[in-house]
Amino acid sequence: MIFAALRSAWPRIVSRPSRIPAGIRLAVRSLTAPASTAADRIAARFITIAIVAAAVSAGHSAWGAVAGQKLFVTLQLPERATLEQTQQFAETQISRAASFGVDSVAMLLSRVNGETVALIERLSAAAVRADVKLWIGLQLPNVTAPEIARTLGALRIQGIVMFSAPPNGEPPDPGGREALLAIKQQGDKLGETIRQVKRQLGSQKQLALCAMFSEIAPETARSHYLPVRDLVRDGTVDVVAIGGVERLNFDRLRLLRDAPLQAGSFLDAGSSEEGRRAGILTHGVVEAAKNNTCQLLWLHDFPIEIVGQVVHAAIQGHRQSQERRAATEAALAKGEMVVDQEVSEKGATDLASLHGVAQSFVPSRDGRSPLVQIYAAIRGSRGPLPPPVHVEIRGDDGGKPGTDVLAKADIPAAEFGPEPAYRWGGAAFDPPVPLKQGQTYWIYLTNKAHPDGNYVWRMAKDAAGPRGHAWSQRYDYAKHTWVFRVYLSALER
Repeated sequence: MIFAALRSAWPRIVSRPSRIPAGIRLAVRSLTAPASTAADRIAARFITIAIVAAAVSAGHSAWGAVAGQKLFVTLQLPERATLEQTQQFAETQISRAASFGVDSVAMLLSRVNGETVALIERLSAAAVRADVKLWIGLQLPNVTAPEIARTLGALRIQGIVMFSAPPNGEPPDPGGREALLAIKQQGDKLGETIRQVKRQLGSQKQLALCAMFSEIAPETARSHYLPVRDLVRDGTVDVVAIGGVERLNFDRLRLLRDAPLQAGSFLDAGSSEEGRRAGILTHGVVEAAKNNTCQLLWLHDFPIEIVGQVVHAAIQGHRQSQERRAATEAALAKGEMVVDQEVSEKGATDLASLHGVAQSFVPSRDGRSPLVQIYAAIRGSRGPLPPPVHVEIRGDDGGKPGTDVLAKADIPAAEFGPEPAYRWGGAAFDPPVPLKQGQTYWIYLTNKAHPDGNYVWRMAKDAAGPRGHAWSQRYDYAKHTWVFRVYLSALER
């Protein structure tokens, strides 16, 4: 998909070369030159992927164009503000959301009066101008919801979205039949309220439900049981977003009825600590993109600035990572390169942050390395992802990294997951770095703590050997080794 986007955009991009970053222009020139060796061809393949990701990112493609899903966002409105201030703030948020590829925005209300009706009318006009859909959100349980729906049914909105209460406390005792029956009866009453909302809203407006997975069954509900399956089955709801679970098969909900149902993932910022929200958002976005049965992602209570910074970067990084992984697998399958040295992640349970650390390795033969990989994760991301991991290949200086840099490359942050989601990230060298058999080299990582988060590298304790060991500017890691891979291009025939 990314390559298709690049092909369609390339004539426009090259017609305005001044808008192409200098690094990309240089890489393009290097790619147009003929590749003389297999190593050069491998390097060209990896750098092409980076250029594609950069080109698509520079165009700020909509989420739907890249992930194939719809993005819904609940706007955060100021608590104490005049009607005019709220309107100006919301219009700015709607415009920004549209620029990030958002399909729909929701505004959470607790009541409806003359002022809020006027505000909704003005914001619906702003949404039309921005080409996004406007929803009105209500928090469950809400006994006045049917009355509110009757008023909203006459306004220019896409529909109402109802958010279930966040899980709180422990689930009921599975052996307590009376307690479970009481929870089910309470949920059935809530379901009837939701059906009244749909009837008052009218057939021309849509009704959406957002809930955590634990709350859609009586035996796991920790706040209020929400009979989502019944409401899907009888056609009450048009859109369902479920959170708190990964890799849910949303087709199981769609099979409950013949009429169409939009279903996908729900992420609630309020269910996590503030310092972990960007990391959870990154992880949730990637998981939603990987789920073929997920049609949408509903983001609730995330600041629009974080949505703009994290969602696009996460998707582009995920796609880039997929392409690079596919290129690696293809090169290995064709025999164009081989893993020359590796420390497996299996059984490696220790870790440390990047603070000027390195890993030594000794090639088994002469060759050129187009790629090294590290097994790492992101720690403490509060907003945008941290800067890329900067990787250098250095010579040896008496058992520690030397000062001469033989090659360098960056690994995008989006190639790694938020801790504890460790992933392999690759640094592709163009041109590939020449290595000598039996000589010691170092994979040197320069990153230090950053306000937007840091990286942690998985380590195998007491696993150092004659072909490599870990090193740190601060600590003695000589008995240990980092989890890494060094690739060599195939021998030329």
